[in-house]
Amino acid sequence: MRRLLETMQTSLKQSIPANGTPPLSSEGTEKKHLFDNPANVTRLLRIFFAICLGLVGVEFFFHRHVVHAWENLWGFYALYGFVACVALVLIATQMRKVLMRDEDYYEK
Repeated sequence: MRRLLETMQTSLKQSIPANGTPPLSSEGTEKKHLFDNPANVTRLLRIFFAICLGLVGVEFFFHRHVVHAWENLWGFYALYGFVACVALVLIATQMRKVLMRDEDYYEK
């Protein structure tokens, strides 16, 4: 058991530089994730926009059974979703002012 502990301590000492700080990500020791590469982000955005354009284009070919007249407007559901999303963000920022706790709330 003692030998195992000594081996672990030795390997730990070898992996940490002399100044005691672990290596930074610029040295390549940090794991790369999917969206760390800007090309992957660009590819994902292009796919997303292609899907959006495809869904808007589908409105030309399919008849919708609407209840209200404004639902017949071209791009109504896209506009409705955008306005709803903006409204949610604005409401959430106002709710934050009411619900936010002091910075030291849990230390009290």
